Amino acid sequence: METTQIGDSTQIKGPVKDFLLGNIGRRSFLRRLTATGLTATAAHQYMELLASPAASPRVGAADEGKVSVVEGTAGEVFVEQLKQCGVRFVFFNPSTGDYPIFDALLNRSDMQVIMALQEGVLTAMADGYAKASGKIPFVTCARPGFPNTLVHMFNAYKDRTPMIVSIDQAEQSSLGRWGFQVVDDLAKVAEPFTRWRWETRNAATLAEDVRRAFKFAGTPPTGPVFLMIPSNILGTESVKSEIINQSQFIVSHNVRPDTSEVEEVAKHLLEAETPVLFVGSEVHRLGAEEEVVELAELLSLPVVQEPSRWTNSFPTDHSLYLGRYRSNMRYPGPIDFLLNLGGWLPVPRGNRPSVPRSTKIAQVKFDIENLGRIYPSILSSPSSVKLFARDLMEAIRSQTTEARRKQLRETRGAQTAEFTRKMRQSLESAAQSRRDATPISHERLALELRDKLDPRCCVVHELDSGGVGLNHLTFGHNAMGYFDTTSAILGWGIGAAMGVKLALPDRQVVALLGDGAFMFGGDQSLWTAKRYQIPIIIVVQNNGAYDNERNRIWARGGLQAKAGKDMTCYIGDPPIQYTKFAEAYGVGAEKVEDPNDLGAALQRAINSTRDGEPYLLDVVIGRQGMGADSTWYPAYSLADERKLKV
Repeated sequence: METTQIGDSTQIKGPVKDFLLGNIGRRSFLRRLTATGLTATAAHQYMELLASPAASPRVGAADEGKVSVVEGTAGEVFVEQLKQCGVRFVFFNPSTGDYPIFDALLNRSDMQVIMALQEGVLTAMADGYAKASGKIPFVTCARPGFPNTLVHMFNAYKDRTPMIVSIDQAEQSSLGRWGFQVVDDLAKVAEPFTRWRWETRNAATLAEDVRRAFKFAGTPPTGPVFLMIPSNILGTESVKSEIINQSQFIVSHNVRPDTSEVEEVAKHLLEAETPVLFVGSEVHRLGAEEEVVELAELLSLPVVQEPSRWTNSFPTDHSLYLGRYRSNMRYPGPIDFLLNLGGWLPVPRGNRPSVPRSTKIAQVKFDIENLGRIYPSILSSPSSVKLFARDLMEAIRSQTTEARRKQLRETRGAQTAEFTRKMRQSLESAAQSRRDATPISHERLALELRDKLDPRCCVVHELDSGGVGLNHLTFGHNAMGYFDTTSAILGWGIGAAMGVKLALPDRQVVALLGDGAFMFGGDQSLWTAKRYQIPIIIVVQNNGAYDNERNRIWARGGLQAKAGKDMTCYIGDPPIQYTKFAEAYGVGAEKVEDPNDLGAALQRAINSTRDGEPYLLDVVIGRQGMGADSTWYPAYSLADERKLKV
C-alpha cells in the first residue's frame, strides 16, 4: 500500500502514532491535533489520510476511476463496493442475517457503524446525513424491523432524498412456507416510497446490485432504494467480483440547458413588469446558491421560496427576499412571469390554482415527474439550475446595458428593498412586544437562539406552531443552515440532526422540535447521540398540545370550537418530564420556564456540545390561537370503572 507523508512535526507524530496503534479514538485524536495549533479542518484531513481504505488482504480496493477484480466473502465484496460508492457511515441495528457485513467491517478503520435502537431513527439519520453531505447513505436493518423504516422513508421519498435501505431476506427455499419472520414479498411494502426495489439473485452479481442501487438512488428524480439480500447469498464464503468506483456509474448532474431555452427565459424576464424568481431545494442540492443570488441581483428580481421546502436556498436577510410564496402576496402584486429554479410549485386548493393562470411560468429542475404536472409552462427544462443560472446571466448581459440594469436597481430593486425592510421591522417589533411573555413565547426563544448560536450553525426543524420563530433567524449559503421535511411526518428531527452533525462535524447543530414530535421516538434517538458522542443541542418546545392542529380543526367551525372543548390535541395531562428521558440515557438536560433563564441555559447547552456531549432543553412554551387556554379533554379512568363494578 502506498504511504502518504503527512508531516514531520514532533508534536503531530505523537498523536498520529497513538491513533495508528489504536491507543486513542477519533475524537481524542482530533482534540490532540487541534491542541497543537492545527485547525479543525486540517485535523480532519490528517485523520482521513490515516484512515485510508484498509480492505481485507484478499480484497484489493478499486482505485479512483478504475475497476478491480476482487475475491473474498460476500460480506467483504459487499463492503468494499459500499466503500467505492462513497459510504463512510453504516447506519444499522442488529440483524442476525447481516453478520457477514459486520464481519467484513470488523477491522476496517475507514468505515464507521452507527447504531440506533429503532429503525425509524436510522432512516431519519440517513436523511439528515444525505441532505447535509450530498452523499448517498446506506442503512441496513433486521427484516422484521423494516416496516419501522417506512415512516421516514416516506419523508425521504417526498424530499427526493437518495438513500439505500437494505435487509437480509429469507433464503428462497423459505418463501411461501409462512416461516418465522418471513414475508413473501417485502418489496411490495416498499414500493410506494422507493425509486427502485431489488432482490439479489446470486452472489456473483451482489456488487453489481449494490452499484445499481446507488445509481438509481442518485439519478434524478432521486430517492430511496430498497435492496434485499437473501441470507444464504450474503453468507457465501468465496466470491469473485468486479469492484467499481462510483465515478464510473453515477449519472452526472451537469446537464446544460439548450441555448434557445435560456434566451427565451431572458426575453420574458426583460419584458415582464412584475417577475418573480421562485427558488427551491434543488438550488441547495446542486450548490447553486451563489449563482442564484447573482442572478437575482443582476435584474433586481424579487425572490420567493417554495412553500414546502426541506432546506433554504436564498439568504433570508437579502433585500430581495420576500419569504415563502403565497398566492395572495402583498408585494409585488399580480405576478406576470415566474421563473422556478429547482422548486415544487404549490398544489392548488381544490379547483383554485395557487399560481394564477395569467402568470407565465418557466421551470428548470431535474424532477421530471413534477415538471408540468399541474401548471402549464412556457418552458420545462430538465437541466442543472446551476448551469441554467450561469447561462441565463450571460444571455441577460448580452441583451441589456449597464444603464438598463442600473435603472432596474433604482426602481424595482429599491422598491423591493423598502418592502422587505418594513416587513422585517414589523416582525422585530412583534417579537420584542412578546419578549417577556410567560410562558415563554416562540419569539423570545428565537431571539435567544439568534443571540447565542453560532452564525453558521445548522438548524434542524421539526415544528409546526413553533415555526414562527424561524422568521427571526438568518438562513442562507453563508449563514445558518436549515434542514426540514416537506411532508412533516413526526419523529424525524433528532435523528436527522445527528445525521447532519455526522456530515458537518465542524458546524454547530441544533434540533428544534415540538413536544409532540419528541414523543414520536425522540427518546430512542438520545441513546445513539450519547453512545457516539454526537454533540447536538436538542430544544423541545413544550406547550402540552398539538397547537396548530387544534387551530386548524377549530377554524373549521365544528362542535369542538363552539363548545370550547379540545377532543384530540391536548397532551399536557399527565405532564411529560422530558429531562427525565435525557437523564435515563445519560444526556445532560434542564427545564426552562422563566424567559430570563433562557440565555444561560442555552450557553450551558453550547458548552456541553463543545465538550463533545449532546444536551437537551425542555423549554415551556405558551400555547397560541383558538382554544389556547383549554386543558379539557375527554377524561376516562379504567381503574375507576373497574372499582364501580366490584
